[in-house]
Amino acid sequence: MNIAVERLVLPATWDEDSEAGRVFRAVVDLTRDIRAHYYGTPAVAYDPPELLGLLQRSATERFVGFTAAVDGRLVGRALLWLPLRENTTMIEGSWLLAPGLDAAAHAATASALLDALDTVADAEARPWHLLEVPCTPGRLVPAGGVGSADPDAPDAAALLARGFTLQQVYRYQVADLAALTDLDARLAAALVPGYRLVTWTGRVPEPHRGAFCALVATMDREVPTGGVQYEAQHWDDARLAAFEDTLERAGRTLVGTLALTDAGEPAGYTELMATGRAVAHQGDTLVAPAHRGRRLARWLKLANLAQLRAGFGAARWVTTDNAEENAAMLAINESIGFTTALHEGLWQRLPAPERSR
Repeated sequence: MNIAVERLVLPATWDEDSEAGRVFRAVVDLTRDIRAHYYGTPAVAYDPPELLGLLQRSATERFVGFTAAVDGRLVGRALLWLPLRENTTMIEGSWLLAPGLDAAAHAATASALLDALDTVADAEARPWHLLEVPCTPGRLVPAGGVGSADPDAPDAAALLARGFTLQQVYRYQVADLAALTDLDARLAAALVPGYRLVTWTGRVPEPHRGAFCALVATMDREVPTGGVQYEAQHWDDARLAAFEDTLERAGRTLVGTLALTDAGEPAGYTELMATGRAVAHQGDTLVAPAHRGRRLARWLKLANLAQLRAGFGAARWVTTDNAEENAAMLAINESIGFTTALHEGLWQRLPAPERSR
């Protein structure tokens, strides 16, 4: 068995007639097939210009990627991100491997991808690593205390052997908009007295950019993190603009809803990324601590789904993910109509001195 891990070189354009272009398109095809395996439809896959746009360097992070082949057949890819503002000693990323791999090839490929990660980590002086990979339930409980993973599965075994610890399990879900036939009625019934909603598509409107940044910063502090201690991100207009630039490069449109009190105080927000195709991706949803317990999150999500359906007629599937310990948001998702597609484990490896504490 010959395993080859190569650096993923991004082409200038997705349809470039070059080796880089051909490899990139093969990665897109592989990712489509893997996502279709988990979600039950290829419609949730990235298209080539979308993925290429997402992988470009931005003001806040830099991308490094790898492909993995077994006996000449592409079987996996790893996407790594190097933060450029906060958390500058960290590498975070993920990998996906073809579901049909036999256990030995899967384990060997995972180990080879970790070799590639170590090479980047040494070259970039980044000893703190976070990786998210698919997992199946088992006896290993994460630091977050909810969910589980099978420690004997090939990915988990490779990560444990390299000093990684399981911090969280994430639940990835999908909703079929075509099945939400009563969405308008549910939205009307979800109204919360004392609040109003502001909706938009595209860049966040100027009057609400400050409030949006403040709520995203709160999200960064409030989201369940298991045993991972991130350096909080500083959100300002420049960072928001960089985020919006990345979406536009990828052909995505931000679909947003903001909850305000009748007095104008920001209370919560939710966001979707529309692609113009059959799939949209749910981003963050947050209700500020002072406004919780009023069912605002459910109202926000229903309103944004209705806005997506009205403005993007091709949209049918909506994907989302949440940590297993975020029981409140998972319950809202299930009540709306989201179903589980897969679970992924979030694995952390700290610098060696910190690992021994």
